[in-house]
Amino acid sequence: MGARLLQALRVPPEPGYQLTHAFHPYPGRFHPVLPRLLLSEGMRQGQTVLDPFMGGGTTLVEAMLLGIHSVGNDLNPVANVV
Repeated sequence: MGARLLQALRVPPEPGYQLTHAFHPYPGRFHPVLPRLLLSEGMRQGQTVLDPFMGGGTTLVEAMLLGIHSVGNDLNPVANVV
C-alpha cells in the first residue's frame, strides 16, 4: 500500500489538468491522480464517497468519472457553490 500511495502523490508531468481541475486555483487541492488512484483501489461503482472538505471538488470529479456516487460539502463558501 505504501508504494501505491507514493505513486499517487507523485505529480506527473502533465501539460495541464483535464476537466474542471484547473478551473479555479483552490488552495490545498489534490492533484487528480491521488483521489483517482485511491477511489479506483478502494471503491466500486454504485458505492458512495463522502468528501466533507471538498474544496475544489477534485475527489467528486474523479468519483464521477469512475461511476462512484459522491457527496461533498465545505464550510468555505467559495468551495460550496453548487
